[in-house]
Amino acid sequence: MIRKGSYNPETEAKKNYIAYQNAEMYAKSDIPLHPTGGMNCLTPKEIWADFDPYADALDAVSDGEIRHTFTVKSYGEDALLAEIDVYQPDVPSKRAILIVQEYGKEAQREIITELTKDGYTVFVPDYCKIRPDSTTHFPTCVSYGEYGRDNGHLNKVLPTAKETCPYLYALILRRSVTFIEKEFGIKDTIVIGIRDGVEYAMQAAGIDSRIRGLGCVCAAGYKELLSYPVYSGQELKITHDDLAWITGVAGVSYLKNRDIPIFVAIGSNDTISDVDRTYFLSLLNGQEKFRMYVCNGYSDNVNKDCFGTLKKWLRLTYLDANLPALPTIDVRLNNDGVVYTEVKADADSAIRSAVVYYALDDINHETRNWIKAVCETVGKGEYIANIPIPHEDARLFCYAHVTYENDVGVSGFITMTDFTDKRVTITQEVSDNELYTYGGLKKAFNEYNEQPVLFTENIIGYVIPVGLKGIVNKTGQMILFVGDGTKNIESERVMQVDCYSEEKPFDLVLCLTDERSIKYYVTKNVYTDSTFEGVLLRCTDFKDEHFRPLTGWKNVKRLTVCTKNVVISKLLFV
Repeated sequence: MIRKGSYNPETEAKKNYIAYQNAEMYAKSDIPLHPTGGMNCLTPKEIWADFDPYADALDAVSDGEIRHTFTVKSYGEDALLAEIDVYQPDVPSKRAILIVQEYGKEAQREIITELTKDGYTVFVPDYCKIRPDSTTHFPTCVSYGEYGRDNGHLNKVLPTAKETCPYLYALILRRSVTFIEKEFGIKDTIVIGIRDGVEYAMQAAGIDSRIRGLGCVCAAGYKELLSYPVYSGQELKITHDDLAWITGVAGVSYLKNRDIPIFVAIGSNDTISDVDRTYFLSLLNGQEKFRMYVCNGYSDNVNKDCFGTLKKWLRLTYLDANLPALPTIDVRLNNDGVVYTEVKADADSAIRSAVVYYALDDINHETRNWIKAVCETVGKGEYIANIPIPHEDARLFCYAHVTYENDVGVSGFITMTDFTDKRVTITQEVSDNELYTYGGLKKAFNEYNEQPVLFTENIIGYVIPVGLKGIVNKTGQMILFVGDGTKNIESERVMQVDCYSEEKPFDLVLCLTDERSIKYYVTKNVYTDSTFEGVLLRCTDFKDEHFRPLTGWKNVKRLTVCTKNVVISKLLFV
């Protein structure tokens, strides 16, 4: 048997708290830190030691409809006030969902509607005053809490964690729980964070014992480590400022303090969090209460099936029950050198299907080209799937996803297996010049949208006036993960994009992302009549944020069609 990966968080953890790159010491340690250098590092317990959620009067007022305002904290003659919108189900409910929306954005209305339809009372605080007419008010001494006025307090300790935006937002969330309890008589609250709102939700859930569970949508903590891929071998370089943030502000520093159910809904290629680190998140308060759904190929979005599983998790959490356990995966090598995976799933509920998603060599989770391998059943809750290995010394990333007959889906943790010095049967790669052809079997586009939950599939086939077909996203961007599709393409070759739009003319905006997540953009003004136009692009046409050109195609890992309503028929090199 091949061990599941060359990465072991216990043996590779450093000797001090700074080594939280590998999560064990960072997640589990209760060591208070007061390093030299003038930076005061406070732990969550120290930060909130004198906080009483009931000390100040709420003085809550309402507009008579959904909008309410309450006092969070008094600052001399002024006070921090928070606006909170309350959405009631048709039948009065004693189960509350507190939504922590993305920073600077309003909560997605479809999410609220879906939750109220399921019988929850939904509370949405405007924690950063995102609307000019919002009744959320920050006194002058903490005016940095207002959206667009953070003055560095959003991402830095100035001078301690108590003078940060995240502290203010967690304070508003904790007082929101008091508001829910005192004004609506509800003592069962689950917090759902969305995108970067997950960080603030983690803080509140990790320090406030009144919160029953935590849902994480499109993020899963550890954002401080996004530039340090788990399997890169990079040594974490950290300053005293960083250490103060990690100790007293980072969401995962709070979660180690509580044993609560956690559900993570995340894309396999998220840019806000690293899906590879969800294993470490699960260690914070025990894996038995941790559940996860990974939307394969998604970046900072999840789909309706994932959200449906989140809703089932909510219902079960209120019943002190849980979803099926996460599937496990082992990578094995048979006597003929063929690589295959063994999946074990929780079979207490009827299983509809099991699949394995795998990717090769790419240590950067954001750019991995995931491939689906359908599993064969070998026993109750037991499956196998063959994995083709295209070259020696490959590194295999894989995880299992299981769907149950009741439409619940759960995903296992991502593992890495290094085949260096292993005798593996090689499956020859077929190289060609095409990245994408409509109707082909090779690759497919994935959707990206500003809204976190995609309740409808917006990438659709489209017939242009002459009868030819292509693919289009009417509401957002389209992403194509190319894997090794460009590694043998010479830099002198030209990319041809066959495209069409109903707009005459239109700006075609494309973005190429390399293995280091550096983005290169190009904009071409295109006119099409009734058929596809072949737009020709050289690699040097693409520029990064410093206007430096892309010097070759071989390290390109992802292509994004940034312009909506553009029909793509083919992408190839000529």
